Parts: sequence; structure tokens; C-alpha cells
Amino acid sequence: MTDPVRDLYDHACVLLAQAWLAEATGKSAYDEAIAETLAVMDVTFKAPGGGWAEDHLGTLPRRQNPHMHCFEAMIALWDTGCDPRHAARAGELFDLFKTRFFDEEMGALREFFGPLWRLSSELGSDRFEPGHMAEWVWLIRRYDELAGGDHCDLAARLLATALRLGQDAQSGFLIDEVGPDGRPRKRTRRLWAQAERVKAHLMLGLANPESEHRGLADKAATDLLDVYMTGGPNGFWRDCFDLDGKMVATSAPGSSLYHVWSAVAELVTREI
Repeated sequence: MTDPVRDLYDHACVLLAQAWLAEATGKSAYDEAIAETLAVMDVTFKAPGGGWAEDHLGTLPRRQNPHMHCFEAMIALWDTGCDPRHAARAGELFDLFKTRFFDEEMGALREFFGPLWRLSSELGSDRFEPGHMAEWVWLIRRYDELAGGDHCDLAARLLATALRLGQDAQSGFLIDEVGPDGRPRKRTRRLWAQAERVKAHLMLGLANPESEHRGLADKAATDLLDVYMTGGPNGFWRDCFDLDGKMVATSAPGSSLYHVWSAVAELVTREI
């Protein structure tokens, strides 16, 4: 059955793919497709208060996650092209992160919101995902590389909060979802969050070579390989464990492969 919902997250992923296809092939058709996708997004997902709506239906809660991937797509478009509008859009999304998504008092990333980005416990604003905090660390440092900025303190604070709230004391891995007190809201730890922790430590280690992040990136990568990438069929991964260390995944979703691949790409293309 075809899903008729036009979804912001999906469009962010399409933009990311188009950016790298344009870079890899040099075909102008992809530049045209990028412009068309952005135009459709601006009309279909138009919303007050900054950013875009969740989907063409205006579904609540509003979420930071699809905007994070839009930010990633804009960084890729900026990195692979020369259109200044992509840089401007990336800057607008980073401003949205700083003014709406990032909770300055807690040093944490908020996930879910009501209209106009209002916090609402009924809509899940008291739920936190440490893996997304780590993912934003990577993206903030990627943005800094292109913009010539320095938000290392912000990125380091965000990762510290992810570890303080969401690091499982028993295994050392990031828990999928926690409350503001660090108590698990989901008693699981998926693969993708661990890959994002590798990238976060890596980027902070590059920014500050004298810090402990270099060693922590190596350890996080080794732990990921030892636990999540062993014990299954060749070429597969064990996607999810509970907090007792029992593997509970019933599949190996391709979405996790993206996170692992991006971590591998960063590790092998950067000197650290």
C-alpha cells in the first residue's frame, strides 16, 4: 500500500541524496531536482515559528529530528556546491537549534514540541534522546568547518549532557530515551546512537587534540564493533539490546547502516 503522507523527514533524506548525486555525477539534472525539492518543501510544509511542519497534514508534535536531517542536507548542499542560499538555509536551521531545540538551562536537546515550538509534556517535551544529542555534535562541528565558526563549547556541553543523562552505567552505551532525571523511558540501546557517539567524540577530538576525545572515539568504535557487529550473520549487525544486555532486535534495519557508514567514513577520511 502506498503511504500518501508527504513527510518532512523523507524530503530531508531526498535532499541529502540529491546533493551527493550532484557531486558524484556532475549532472545538472540533480541541481534542478534540488531546487524543485526545496520549492516543494517551502510550500507543502510551510509553518509559523520557523522551520517546517512535520508533514503536509500539520501533525503534532513538531519534532527537531527532521529539522536536524534538513540541517545535514543543507550542509551537504553547501559543501558540494556554491549556491549561497544553501549556506543561508543552514544558518537559519542552526539558529533554530540554538533558540528552540537547545535547552540552555539543561544543556540538552529537546525533541518534541507543540505549535510555535512550545514545550508540552503532553506532547513529549520531557523525553530526551541522547543519540540525537551526539548527532548534533557532529553536525555543529561540520557546520563550523564550513562557516569558519567555533561552537566547540556548545558541542562539548551537548555531548556531556548526553553522557550524563543517557549513558548506561552497566554497559557504557547510550540509552535510547530518557527523562530529565536520566531515568530510562525506553529500556533499550540501539546501534545507531552508538555510531553517533563515535562521530561526536571524533569531531571534538579533532577540534581539541589534547582532549580525551581522541581516545574515547577509539574506545566507542571498538565497543560498537565488539558488541553490535559480532555474533550475527556475516554482513549484518545486532541492532538493539535491552539494558540487561540481551539482544532484542528482530531485524537489521537499513537506517542503522547509514549511521554506521557515516561513522566509518569519518574515521577513515580524517587524521586522528
